Amino acid sequence: MGVIGLLAVLSLALAIPQSRSALADFFGLSHVRVEVGPIQGPTPPLLSPERFARPASVSQAQELVDFPLRFPTRKSLRLRPDAVYLQGEAANAPVVIFVYEDEGFDLYQTRGGFFGKGGPDPSLIHEIEFGGQPALWIDEGGHIASFLDEAGRVVVESRRTVDRATLLWEEGGITYRLETSRSQEEAIRVAESLR
Repeated sequence: MGVIGLLAVLSLALAIPQSRSALADFFGLSHVRVEVGPIQGPTPPLLSPERFARPASVSQAQELVDFPLRFPTRKSLRLRPDAVYLQGEAANAPVVIFVYEDEGFDLYQTRGGFFGKGGPDPSLIHEIEFGGQPALWIDEGGHIASFLDEAGRVVVESRRTVDRATLLWEEGGITYRLETSRSQEEAIRVAESLR
């Protein structure tokens, strides 16, 4: 079965909650849903976090989630985000977004809900591994991102086009998404620096 066929089958099966965890084991990411094919309806706009999430402080974000937030580090020093946003609270699956404008990336962290990714070109999606764990790398070039609640329903206001590359991985039950203008190798270094 070719990549297009495989991803098409996976995207249909991932829409069925009973098969989601079995297929997640194949990809190694239980809270990421990938769909490949024609975009349904109008292409959503490019949106930065301040357009689809509410501003917050680091302490407000930490109070909202039930896991310790992690920060990228450089030379063992924690990098403080330029801005912090919250999304998905109404779906009872909060996502914390750290924006690092000067560093060229946004870091998303969540325990609940799912990250949805899709687009017409399967060649942009790569299964990779770092630190002994599976991950997905999506090349830059305009894919659709959305956030899904725990029932797998798209949170409508979260649907948007992303023109930067994206690294997705999971650790300790937390799903991370790094949207970046950096290379794959640099994005992995950021991911491995989280403390």
